[in-house]
Amino acid sequence: MSLVILKEFVDQLPNNGWFEASDYVWKHHDKLSPEDVIASGFIEIAMDCFQKNENMIGCTRALWYLMRHSNVVVDHILKMRYIDLLMDVERIFEFEPRTILSILYSLQDLSFYFPTECFKALPIIKHALLQNLGEAHTITCHASLMNMALHEGLQKPFMDDKELMTMVEETVYDPQSAIKPRKHACGFVTNLYFGNGLSQKEKGQLDELYAFILGFLRGDDLELKLAVLKSCNTYKLEEMGVRKVLNKNNVPLIMIEILQDKKASIEFRAVASGGLWNFSGCDYGAKALFDLGKVPDIVDIFNTASWKELDDNDESPKYKLVGVLCNLCLYLPQEHLNELRELGLHDILHELMQSKDPSKQPVNAAIGLSCLVGHVENNPMLLADSTIFEMMCECLEKTREGTGFHGCSFEQWEPIGGLSHLSVSDSNKALLHDTKCVECVCKGFKLGADERSDECVAKLISNMSFKYDLEKDFDASVNVLAVINTIKEKSKSLEARRLANIALFQQQMKQRSPQPLKAIATIISTSSSSAPMLTTTASATTKVPKCVEQVMLSGPHGRIDNVKSLRSFLEDEGVNVWMNETIGMTLDDMACVVESSHVVVMCLCDAYKNSHICRAECEYALQTQKPIVLFSLEEGYEPDGWLHRLADGRKIETTRDGLVKEIWNHATKPASKIEK
Repeated sequence: MSLVILKEFVDQLPNNGWFEASDYVWKHHDKLSPEDVIASGFIEIAMDCFQKNENMIGCTRALWYLMRHSNVVVDHILKMRYIDLLMDVERIFEFEPRTILSILYSLQDLSFYFPTECFKALPIIKHALLQNLGEAHTITCHASLMNMALHEGLQKPFMDDKELMTMVEETVYDPQSAIKPRKHACGFVTNLYFGNGLSQKEKGQLDELYAFILGFLRGDDLELKLAVLKSCNTYKLEEMGVRKVLNKNNVPLIMIEILQDKKASIEFRAVASGGLWNFSGCDYGAKALFDLGKVPDIVDIFNTASWKELDDNDESPKYKLVGVLCNLCLYLPQEHLNELRELGLHDILHELMQSKDPSKQPVNAAIGLSCLVGHVENNPMLLADSTIFEMMCECLEKTREGTGFHGCSFEQWEPIGGLSHLSVSDSNKALLHDTKCVECVCKGFKLGADERSDECVAKLISNMSFKYDLEKDFDASVNVLAVINTIKEKSKSLEARRLANIALFQQQMKQRSPQPLKAIATIISTSSSSAPMLTTTASATTKVPKCVEQVMLSGPHGRIDNVKSLRSFLEDEGVNVWMNETIGMTLDDMACVVESSHVVVMCLCDAYKNSHICRAECEYALQTQKPIVLFSLEEGYEPDGWLHRLADGRKIETTRDGLVKEIWNHATKPASKIEK
């Protein structure tokens, strides 16, 4: 139906209907697929007019709006030589200013996702800056430069363009420069300064300019401070060190102070909330906010903010604060998430997700919620509610098409990561299976597109392998088993290969009658030239003590100190203990240890439940009918999920003395067999 309506507008072109057709594409971009837009013929008519200098106001605005639809549509326009038509600078600047502005807006959209194509049109941007056509033109030009400066391959050409660098410096230094162009100019310099495309010597040429920019932070002028905050509104900087510099100069605190200042304008608070959103978008940024003790303040700011406050882009500071809250869930270490739950963050995100209102970022909320409660068994927010699963699958499909979803842009690993978090809990696995989330993830998976995607896909499949047969229980047309095999064979991520091997280990056990673990491990380890890693570092063969009455301590590496302490106690009691102190144990090593152990002691805690390797050790100790002794590593710990089923009917020892007695119930204790 949407395509039919669009064609009705297109049929009126080129004499009428330009604004109507453009607005329809923009307002209904979520209902019009890229194929629909291309099939409508809208692009061809707009490009034909642009080439002939006809209906320039309408066709240039149309091309700009079309480029905002999706990367697929942009690619189609570029193949029709859009950039080549911009090379005639004199021709372009014969048009009236609003036509030129539409062209500059289209370049701004290109600059982020297609920076090298946009760079070809740099003469247009430079000429527009020299012509001083108006503030809107200047803002757009500097925004394009800032976006392109994120691309490492363009950083040196920018530095070598002395004329351009002079124009940028003048904008930064000039106290009369308008705030928005100045912010973008500061962002451009910051991106060059922290990028990897310049040598240290070349960066040294920017030292004085960047020091001047940092000086804004030490002044009292709020607008000058906000000019620097723009550097924190740029993406893809998490590994460039910019957040450390910003944190050192108290930028996060300044942003929070602005948000707490009720006298600050909506524009300033929107910039501050946007900067805080991007600052928090990595491990370092989220942890910095937590260490500053400002997370409760951020939650309080969100709760008291209004959705009705909108900036010039019709976005509210509260909208951007949703991104901050979700980043905290996504990037903070597991041990800090309980504090987020104590602040009621799971209730906030659940309400946002259930709203399904794009202005409230329901997908981001769903991803954040999955990090907070995905591992919790039988969480009432998720039971029998497929909303979160369906929403993330739809988001993933839109992301792969190159379109935004609910007004946001995502990377593939984000919705996949949300699903992988949800797959930790056994109570979620049935909903993940029934909503075909695994098939959705595998259907469009491309190995190596992003190592984080490899890891998230492997984590999802590995978790599901503990409950389902990867070959029989999923849609055969997708071939989940082939995907996990590909990850094992070819992924550059060691963690992804480790998880893939665990999934295949589980699969082999499902397909064969009970047999020694070592035999199964050998099947996996010899099926690939890649080392079948169980951990995240290089493999190192573990020496298994060849002595009788061996007791294996199975515990999570994250609690290695606690397990070591327990081992020392047991050895003092005459128990012959084996535990893995390395982080390079292979499947074959693990099989040998379980096989050669007389008793397996499982050190129960939350980290144990969430560990793939611990669960593999546990389930295959059961498979080979080894005597199992359960010991609580945490006082008052109550197992849930698969650990609850394991503990059902079994005694959990809570004291070390009780553990020793239980071990000797399964093993003999003649003095001649005790090796100290």
